[in-house]
Amino acid sequence: MKYLKPNIFISSTVKDLPNEREAAKRAVEKLQAIPVMSEFTMNAVNKPSVDACIDEVKKADFYILILGGRYGWELENGISITELEYDTAYKENKPIFVYNTIYEKEPKQAKFAEKAGSQRFWKVVNNAFELEDEISKSYKQYIEEQNYAKSCSTETVYSNLLSVEFPSKLYRAELNIDRKAIIDGSKTTGKWLKKSATQFDVLISAIHQYGLKVPNDWILFENSIISFHDLSERTLGLSQLVDLGTVEEYDTCDFYNTNDDHLNVFKNLLRRCLSRKMHHLGVRWYNDEKLYVYTPQNELATRIEKWKGKVEATRTVFEAKMQKKNPEKISYCKHFAFKANFYLFDDQWYMSINPEWFISRDGSKKTYYGFEQISFLKRKEKNAQVYSHLRFIFYQLVMQKQATLFEQPFNYKFLHFKELLKEQIYPALQEKTWLNNENNKTKEDFDTVNTLFG
Repeated sequence: MKYLKPNIFISSTVKDLPNEREAAKRAVEKLQAIPVMSEFTMNAVNKPSVDACIDEVKKADFYILILGGRYGWELENGISITELEYDTAYKENKPIFVYNTIYEKEPKQAKFAEKAGSQRFWKVVNNAFELEDEISKSYKQYIEEQNYAKSCSTETVYSNLLSVEFPSKLYRAELNIDRKAIIDGSKTTGKWLKKSATQFDVLISAIHQYGLKVPNDWILFENSIISFHDLSERTLGLSQLVDLGTVEEYDTCDFYNTNDDHLNVFKNLLRRCLSRKMHHLGVRWYNDEKLYVYTPQNELATRIEKWKGKVEATRTVFEAKMQKKNPEKISYCKHFAFKANFYLFDDQWYMSINPEWFISRDGSKKTYYGFEQISFLKRKEKNAQVYSHLRFIFYQLVMQKQATLFEQPFNYKFLHFKELLKEQIYPALQEKTWLNNENNKTKEDFDTVNTLFG
């Protein structure tokens, strides 16, 4: 477990600098830090002394070098343990503070001091009291500089808001259907309408009774159909349900700015358009849950989608989980899903994306015990996984379905997505601060998603 207080490794020869090392220990403790010293704070461990010291240097947050007169105990290669500790701290890019005493130095120590002095600006101290004071000054100055650098830095942060574009014109026309005749005719269909049926249900019944092929990207409002489709086109199924003499063309912006009712109607139209776009990607709209849910495409076979972020990848969007006691029976089905809402900010439209999960009992119908699995999945997910979900949905929204041997490409023309809204935030968030507490798998996931598309 990582200490909440910083670890400061104090490196020097020991026997000839007892007062200096004691002063360094006092200075570090006054700074509310932990002094790492072989004679005071290091425990007995099952490893060679050299390895134990080097490991502590690697774990330390700061490194202090006190240059005395003696070079100290040398390893077989002729390098002292103190110089090896310094070289390790330098290689590990640790913050290094060097303090040079006025003691006369042995030849090897003088050479080591020359090397350290060429790599780090040192402070000459005349005695242990000065050393204690200078350590405190150096540490405080370093912390102030780091805090200032952090406060001045910025970083790009992506939101879950996606910019949206749609046609500049929409159409409105009054319904032209015989309500009574449609209700009477419903008796021959699978859904018998009452006289009090809503106009929407009557309209849906009329579509089925007339055998029309009608897309679902339209809205019924005040006994009129509103759509981006040109309702005057006679080849359009919707045109057979309206009075062609009432077709009006509206400026889209003028329509949704009329009042709050028109704004909400327009948002519903955008949701219908999104539903139609996602339908051709094998994503179904669940109205009760307000979710867009990835459905199985080949009975209950696992569905895997290819996509490209920083690199080409795959994602499992549907999977049937079998019972442990009876592997031939389904326990539940896990679907990848998302919520989407439309917002108007400063005359610009955005769609929010919220990755979700959906649990069904048979690949379609919701199971009422699915909240347990969803709760488990949510608890297990970290920031990196959620960001990866967001990027996958973004890719699905902006891509165009490619043609296959049996199917023509579907390029939906009424709804286009450009880019995720991003901002420069101040100060920058230091991911490494919290990432150090995550497991290796999460760290690897974060490394693969630290940019939107590489």
